[in-house]
Amino acid sequence: MIDLKSNLKSELKDVSNSILTKSIEVDKAKRKYNFSFFCTVGVPISLLIWQFIATYDSLIIDQSDPKLWAAIKNTFSVTIGSFGIFAALTGMLGFNHRAKQLDLQQLRASKQTIMTELQFELSSEQFDLANKQFDLATVQNNTNLARENLKLYYEHVKIFETELDHISDRLERLHGESPRLGLDSRQLYKTLYSHNSPVDGVVAHEPEWPIEFKSWEGKTYSSFDCYLNQVKAYVKNYPLQPDERADFKYEIRVLVDIYNTLADFGFTNLIKDKLITDQKTQFKYVTSLVFIYDFLNQLGLITMEQRNEILGCTYDIFGGLFWPYQIKSNSVVIRD
Repeated sequence: MIDLKSNLKSELKDVSNSILTKSIEVDKAKRKYNFSFFCTVGVPISLLIWQFIATYDSLIIDQSDPKLWAAIKNTFSVTIGSFGIFAALTGMLGFNHRAKQLDLQQLRASKQTIMTELQFELSSEQFDLANKQFDLATVQNNTNLARENLKLYYEHVKIFETELDHISDRLERLHGESPRLGLDSRQLYKTLYSHNSPVDGVVAHEPEWPIEFKSWEGKTYSSFDCYLNQVKAYVKNYPLQPDERADFKYEIRVLVDIYNTLADFGFTNLIKDKLITDQKTQFKYVTSLVFIYDFLNQLGLITMEQRNEILGCTYDIFGGLFWPYQIKSNSVVIRD
């Protein structure tokens, strides 16, 4: 585009110089034509007048004599001849003047065409420049927006982490001991605020149960009720175990599934069935499970009724591993 613009400017300069030169030629041709036209009229008339004056005494004027009319051509041959010569010369000069005028018009048309093309190129450059400025403004705006989103995101994460500390303090006062869960606050935030990110900023301001969350055994839990129904199914199948060994093995399988499903949110580390060898170890993980239920309730993911119901179902499986006051039919209000 730069080479084309330079070529157009060079052509415009050459055409402008040609127009100037041709305009001078047209003016000269016009003056020659005007002088010749004046001579075509003036010279024959002057010769005619001079001849009349010079030959007046010998002129015979008789309009009825045909011989005198026939002699006019010979008598005024100089006057007539000069008119013919100047008329022919004026005609040639007129054609020359007209030809130069046509050349000048063509040069001006060429100049107008070049100026139009040059104007188009300049308009294209201005349009490209405007697009670049718009893109730059868009990038700047996106950069500012991304910076603001990043700032809001990490401020929201910090607020969430502070809220987790407050919940831990409240649960410690409720249960008489601190929840030893080993919370991964960043992972928990990503799970409960899946729509938020450093790029998009804070889209969701309240925690949400993750959509189509997978259980430890691969089942899809789209809500807490799905999780609760699975625990109820475990309760229903619990009495079907043939002996105490199968009973304990069944409890381990259930504990690993319902514990790791929620632990994977970021509440605590995952457990393996090989680590649960006795009721003491089992009690440790059941205690952590109770704290997780309370965290879900305090975060607003489950109601107090759902919290009490899931504790009741868990009690039906693990029974004596609970503290007596952990299963309550009434709502528990935890205050700061």
